[in-house]
Order: sequence, then C-alpha cells, then structure tokens
Amino acid sequence: MRSATLLIPLILAALPAAAEPVLGEAGGNWAGATGQGFAFRAVLSDQEGAARLQIWQGLPGEPLTGDPAFDATGLVWRDNIIAGGRQTLALHEGPAQTTLRIVTESADEMGEAVEELGIRFIDNQFTVTGYSLQLTGAPDGADYLCTVDLLEDIAVFNGTARALEPRSAEADNLSDWTPQAALDRGYCPPPDAG
Repeated sequence: MRSATLLIPLILAALPAAAEPVLGEAGGNWAGATGQGFAFRAVLSDQEGAARLQIWQGLPGEPLTGDPAFDATGLVWRDNIIAGGRQTLALHEGPAQTTLRIVTESADEMGEAVEELGIRFIDNQFTVTGYSLQLTGAPDGADYLCTVDLLEDIAVFNGTARALEPRSAEADNLSDWTPQAALDRGYCPPPDAG
C-alpha cells in the first residue's frame, strides 16, 4: 500500500494540466481582405477566473504553432460575469485591416452591459484601437454609452464627442491595457457619473 501511495503524486505530475475553458476563438489576416499581412489565431480562455488572451501569428499559409506572440491575462474583467452572460472573440474584417474584438455581455437586475475592446497589429505591436461600454436597462432609467476610437483620437460619451489628448503609439500597446484603463486614462467617466 505504501508504494501505491508514493506513486500517486508521480502519476498526477505526469498527467497534462487541465485545459482552460475556451471562451472564444478567432483567426484571420491582420491586413484584412487583402491577405497581405500576418495571419493570426487568437484564443480567449478562462484561467482560474481571469480572461486570458493568446495570439499566434505568422506568414499566411504557414501553421500557427509554438509559443504565442502575445499572452496575457487581466485585459478585461472576467470575475463579474453574471450567469448567462458571455465573453468571446469577434472579428471585423475591413478591406485593408482586421480588428479583433473581445466582447463581454452580461445582465442582472441592475441592467445589461456590453463591453468591447478592439485590437489590431500595427507597426509591430498589438495595439488597442477602440473601447466601448454600454449600460442599459437600469432601474433609474439612466443609460451609459462611452465609445473610444484611439485611431481617430476621439471619445463619445452619451452623444457628446471630445478629442483625446495627444499620446505616443506606444501608449496604446495592448500589453499596458487593464480593465480600468479607459477610466484611469480619462477616456470615459465612471459609470456612476453618467
């Protein structure tokens, strides 16, 4: 019996780790319909209650394997998703570019929320190109909509547009994004200030 007890930890250590639940998967070409850019594949998964984004990329027609070119958790909230809500990836393919979007939808007795984070590969960096947060159906009737276009340097809050302060391209690097970034950087007011 003692030898069996000693073998159990060794057997467990040899087993592969449990796979992270996949929330969404998408792939395409960063150069959109032209197909002249890097091919990519992105996977959004749940890593112990946190959203994990991994992106593999390479030349079109080649397998996208090995270590991901981007791998991070903590870009968007995951722990506040209400049962029945969802978090996934979506693509918007334009004539010359593709935008990868992390989409979060959730609802509870206080209303519904839809949050999106737009990402492109620009000048050798994964770049945040846009952000939006929409809150509707609150018991007090107050809706909230903040949309940020970081390529056009404009933020629109409940229909009122304003120009964003100038910043370097590196300031929009996806590696520096957090769930609070739009608020912390002053792109959107706090939802309770709406």
